Amino acid sequence: MHYGLIATYELVVVFGFSAFMKSLSVGSFVETMRQLQLGRYSKALALFIIGLEWLAAIMLIAESTRWCGQAVVGILLLSFGWALWRAKVLNRQVQCSCFGQGSQQFLGRGTIVRILLLALLLGLSLSGLGQESEPLSWIDRLLSALIAGGIFAIVWLSNVVRTEFKAGNVMNRREEVS
Repeated sequence: MHYGLIATYELVVVFGFSAFMKSLSVGSFVETMRQLQLGRYSKALALFIIGLEWLAAIMLIAESTRWCGQAVVGILLLSFGWALWRAKVLNRQVQCSCFGQGSQQFLGRGTIVRILLLALLLGLSLSGLGQESEPLSWIDRLLSALIAGGIFAIVWLSNVVRTEFKAGNVMNRREEVS
């Protein structure tokens, strides 16, 4: 099994999905930047971060540009850490908008966990650089992409269920059915 490739495709899925969702609700992400008190640079920085996420996702796909994509992911992780630090220094609850309007969380412990998991994926992705002694078949690449997509879907759905339980929506629906 090519764990480095699976980790790389997982990063493609995560950053591609994040960029797509943020692109659909740019205003929500700009508001997050405003909450971090970035002033007139809020919109430009929001668009820059979205652009970097698209760039990372695209560059990670091709083997010839993968190292550049990995560097962009590293820069993004540092910027996410900086945003977390900034919210802490400002002593404010800042809406995350990690996945556009699809994420209803605040910067905090959950953000730290996500950053660490993405750093772990980046480490695994980096460990696979230059280790492929023979070219991978399209089946290996497809299987790696399907595994990465499946992992993302499971994590995303579990997050949705957890959010619904926290909001009490699941319990209210069960009571209505009874």
